[in-house]
Amino acid sequence: MYPNSSSRVVETECWCLVGNVICLAFDQFASR
Repeated sequence: MYPNSSSRVVETECWCLVGNVICLAFDQFASR
């Protein structure tokens, strides 16, 4: 394991969260 792996996991979680927010916003926009 690299010592940098924890920060990379946080980065991945942040991108996952961003993706979820975009999906939610798109879903709200599409359902209008």
